[in-house]
Amino acid sequence: MNPVLKKIKENPLALLLFLLSLGVLGYMFLQRDVSFQKAKEGALLKSELELMQANAQEADKLAEDGARLNAMIQAIENRLMIRADNALNLRYFYNIQDSAKVKITSLEQNLTEVASISVDGVGFYSIINFNIAFSGKITEVISFLYLVRSGQCFARINQLTVGNGAATSKGNLVVTAVISVLGRKDVL
Repeated sequence: MNPVLKKIKENPLALLLFLLSLGVLGYMFLQRDVSFQKAKEGALLKSELELMQANAQEADKLAEDGARLNAMIQAIENRLMIRADNALNLRYFYNIQDSAKVKITSLEQNLTEVASISVDGVGFYSIINFNIAFSGKITEVISFLYLVRSGQCFARINQLTVGNGAATSKGNLVVTAVISVLGRKDVL
């Protein structure tokens, strides 16, 4: 008889415990993947819960944020020119002229050219172009251009030509420019 079978017959309890140990180890090995999956699901649910709690805390501030956003939109709207208000639009540049000490020799609003800024085909703003010619010392010219760019209205200098002011007093520059200003959406 085989010595292994002889030992098994002599100690059946040891065989039973050995087989039971193998079964428990196999079960633990198989459950390991399940426990890792459950741990991942638990971590995901915990992060979702934390996000929901944070959203609930921030929801209290939603009305305040909406009011602040509306105030910002209104502040932007207040800085827009109105294309039809030609006199007020021209007065804007004459006020800058007074501050910068330049002399505007020609200023006209281009009423025929209509451009707009749109998102997905919905127009939000129009662009109002101005042709302007002015003269002054270099510091006055720079001051005027700075005031146009940083003034009340949103403006961009599209074209700028600077020449020597031979026709004016010595030391002055003659400047011509096309300036685009953001305006309210045209209502036709």
